[in-house]
Amino acid sequence: MPSPELLYGVVPGVYIDETSPDTLAGTPYTGSSSDYATPAVLSATLDKLHLHEDQPSDEDLSPTILHKYAHMESFYAEPLLTDMWETFMNINGMSYPREKLERMLTRVLDKTIERYQFQLTKTWGGKDTEIALLVPDAGRKDTEIALLVQDAGRKDTEIALLVQDAGRHGRKISDLQSKHEKEIECLQKQLIEDRGRASSLEIETAVLKERTVHLDKASNHHLNEAIYWRNAFITNNAVANSIAGGSITRAACWLAEEVVIGTTPHMDPHYALSPQRATQLIQDIGRSLNNSNSKESHLYPVVHESLVRYLDAEDVKSFNTANSRYLRGEGPDISLCQGRATQPHEALIHGVIEVKRVGESVTSPQHLGQVKDYLLNLAVAQQGRPNFWGFLTNMNENILIVVEQKTHRGISQRQITKYVSMSWPAMFHYIRHITKQQEWVPPKLRFHQSLGNLEQLLSSSSKWQVGQFSSPDAIKASTRFSSMVVKVSSVRHTHYHIQELKVLRHLFKVGSQAVAPDSVSQLVWDPARDGGEEEYFFGEADGEEKRIQFGITPPGRPLNLGDFNTWDDFSTALDSIVNGLEWLHRTAGVVHRDIRPENVVLHGQTAVIIDFDCAFFLPSTYHAPIIGQTQLTTYGGGLICIPTRVLDMAINSIDQGEDGHIEDMLYTPEPQDDLCSFVLLVQQLLYPIHFSRFPLGLIRERRAKVSLAKSLLGLVTEANAKSHVNSARKPGKGLEWKPV
Repeated sequence: MPSPELLYGVVPGVYIDETSPDTLAGTPYTGSSSDYATPAVLSATLDKLHLHEDQPSDEDLSPTILHKYAHMESFYAEPLLTDMWETFMNINGMSYPREKLERMLTRVLDKTIERYQFQLTKTWGGKDTEIALLVPDAGRKDTEIALLVQDAGRKDTEIALLVQDAGRHGRKISDLQSKHEKEIECLQKQLIEDRGRASSLEIETAVLKERTVHLDKASNHHLNEAIYWRNAFITNNAVANSIAGGSITRAACWLAEEVVIGTTPHMDPHYALSPQRATQLIQDIGRSLNNSNSKESHLYPVVHESLVRYLDAEDVKSFNTANSRYLRGEGPDISLCQGRATQPHEALIHGVIEVKRVGESVTSPQHLGQVKDYLLNLAVAQQGRPNFWGFLTNMNENILIVVEQKTHRGISQRQITKYVSMSWPAMFHYIRHITKQQEWVPPKLRFHQSLGNLEQLLSSSSKWQVGQFSSPDAIKASTRFSSMVVKVSSVRHTHYHIQELKVLRHLFKVGSQAVAPDSVSQLVWDPARDGGEEEYFFGEADGEEKRIQFGITPPGRPLNLGDFNTWDDFSTALDSIVNGLEWLHRTAGVVHRDIRPENVVLHGQTAVIIDFDCAFFLPSTYHAPIIGQTQLTTYGGGLICIPTRVLDMAINSIDQGEDGHIEDMLYTPEPQDDLCSFVLLVQQLLYPIHFSRFPLGLIRERRAKVSLAKSLLGLVTEANAKSHVNSARKPGKGLEWKPV
């Protein structure tokens, strides 16, 4: 009898109870066991009916069930029932009633349909839940897709714009490349032209170099003139005080030029200190430092006394000048002067030493610039000297600084050199050596040796050296002045030097008959006159070049408005000038021609007229005791003293297309020229700011024109109206007195 398991696949979902073979899908079967078909026949029959296919799984119900079981009614169709009945009836030759088989299959199919309906309901319920959950997510995905589509649209738009912009830039690049190629072509052409011009410029440069050599020589001459008159201007104490310290900081002064660093300067071994004295020098300075405090002012005497004791140079004298202002309103701590000096003067200085506290930096630009500033001031004061030196010390380090004039290819250039620190013996060795070198010493004093020591050097220029000396006993007895002022020519004599001595001799001769007022300087020392009335030169017996030199009295100080306490004092001084001019004009027959503040000094409260190198002898028509001949001359005084008619002639010359050089204008000097200058002198003293823009020096440059003279014409014309001697007296009457 076949096993019940063989009927599992007859109909989908058929269940055969293993313990009750009489039951098929839960329904009792009344037939005998022989009703069961054999396995082979049943298997072949089922293959024919295709009813034993594998039961579909729960995961794959949807497509299979819809395909085979969605229309179960078709199972009741007559052909199917007929086939099944025939099949079962033919099993083992047995036949069953049709109605029973139909009922049996109907129950099987009902159970099967019921089971699959339950499974479909369960399966599709889960799917509906999944679908319900997927719908919102699908909505979000749709929204994201829509946004991505919009963003993609914007990106497409941007890409399109970038493509357009790239096209425009491509065109610009193409245009720039074309333009650049054209510019390169033009530059290449210009380069060829420039090379041609460069060749021409090389030729012109060679010519200019030659001219530069000549111009440099001329410019040095002009610079010397300008510096001289600048020095003359700043001798006024009020002006010197106002410009003390310079217009820039000392640090800026040091950093303004390139500085060469030196190791050891050249020194002749002959001038070195002996080992014994070098040791004593170091010991003395060490003891002095131990006995003094750290104040800078206590170190000045230490350095000064060491120089006095160990320098051993008869032509060098040390001065402690920390509290003086002799150098353009400044005072180096230690000044080394010429041996004949009795007090320091800028024209007599060999070199300077600036002292700082022990341990203080000697490499700061501020301190180095201070020494450089001193040396540059010395260069202004000592014309003709090319090289200058100074030391900066903190007692442990001694720094040497030099300013030299170097000539390269005919062009003079200044070089600043700073040497490394040297010992005290080496420092003294250098000073002893350098003060013997001609290019490193101040201009030689030309005063006669018989005058003795110089009390004070009043001025030193390319024209004159002026110093104050003690008067010889004979002069003291006759003049009551203990000192006299000596002038000696600095260079080979010119007509200015001879003219001044000639005029002074004339005034001395006239004064012996008609006493000159105290406001006219007097000749008291004239050594050249021993050689005859026409001899003007005097020198040493050893063959030294003879020079013009003479002494006058009284000595005085520069004319400053601040020296007068009241209007009466000032008025008295002005009256003395007018008295002196009147005596010069009416008695001596001389026109001074250069009346200005620089040529008037104060002795007590008396103004004294000096400097007669531009003076001119008047003809006899002015009742002078000297018989002269009317003659024309050219002007040679200060610019502020130019007569009105000379200005007119020069201006007319310029208007006519000529050069109009002031020194080419021929004229006859007259007394009113001095009175006119006197009025300008008073105005300059009272209102100096109006005259500060006009140079006060002599007109020496041949090519100097007078275009600026037109600005002076108004002042001179006004002064000329007051040039009568009576109207010149009391020129400040009615003005409120405000002493400066």
